Amino acid sequence: IAKILISEDYKLYDDALYLYHRIEAFDKIVNLFVNCMGSIEKAAEYAEQIDLPKLWSSLGKTYLEANQVSRALKCFSEGFQFLWKGYWEEQSD
Repeated sequence: IAKILISEDYKLYDDALYLYHRIEAFDKIVNLFVNCMGSIEKAAEYAEQIDLPKLWSSLGKTYLEANQVSRALKCFSEGFQFLWKGYWEEQSD
């Protein structure tokens, strides 16, 4: 359904974003922002709001493909920090 929503006939990106978010297809969300909406910045804003390692990883890969290594490293670091924080919270329980 999301593929139809983002097609040239419809361009219903917000609806596709909602569907991808519901099924946790974070790589597709990043692709939607970058390839359909033309904004890696919006993908980065979304990553900051959602703050999940999978999303940071997808965004980091996108930055690497765009030869923006420092931003890619920052994304991978954000995802790693999230996992590390969760590990220590589990250990303290």
